[in-house]
Amino acid sequence: MAFAKRKTKKKSTNDFEEEEEDDADDQRQKKKTKTTKKDDDDDDDDEKTKKTRTKRTKVALLKNILICGTPGTGKSTLAKLVLEKVNNNNNKRICYEYVNVGDVCKAKEFYHLFDERLNSFVIDEDKILDHLEPLVRRGGMILDYHSSEFFPERFFSHVIVLTCGRENTKILYERLEKRDGYTKEKIRQNVECEIFGECVEEAKEAYTGDGVVHVRSNETEEEMEETVKFIAEELLGAKLR
Repeated sequence: MAFAKRKTKKKSTNDFEEEEEDDADDQRQKKKTKTTKKDDDDDDDDEKTKKTRTKRTKVALLKNILICGTPGTGKSTLAKLVLEKVNNNNNKRICYEYVNVGDVCKAKEFYHLFDERLNSFVIDEDKILDHLEPLVRRGGMILDYHSSEFFPERFFSHVIVLTCGRENTKILYERLEKRDGYTKEKIRQNVECEIFGECVEEAKEAYTGDGVVHVRSNETEEEMEETVKFIAEELLGAKLR
């Protein structure tokens, strides 16, 4: 009986050891299952991250351009034509936006004061830059403003400086004369600015990268059409029909 008792006891110990091994196997299996699930979750997260990065990369590929120059050189007209050409010839896959910086400053009152003598607003540069920052970070912006120097260089892939009437001031003078609110003093100052090429020099000093600044004459409809094509096809990569 003593032997039998020992045998029974030994058998009981073996059963316990087997149960421990079974529990250990279960734990390993559970751990393996958790690890596999975690790996699957990590793979899903990696895939989501990859898709997000891809989406951001696609957005980042859209360039930002600035069209600047003396008032009367045709910036707004050109910018709208470029916008139309680019957006209508890419099957809606690419969508650029147009912002007239001067209009935004007036609408949102991003200015310090109004210059009665020149009939012009003195803008608050910090406020307009804070407003534009998220837009240009997203990409695909066509901005229109006469000046270029206060924008950060990182804002734009290309800066287009339009010129008009440097040799024949009559062209620019007649354009400005037709505008409401342009006094003789304001017209004179703008014509002088164009004669001395101030907007061109300003852009070249502010943007030092190769191939960033492009100076284009905009005195005739033919020149405007050529510039629209140049910006849309060569700078923005649109395929015009």
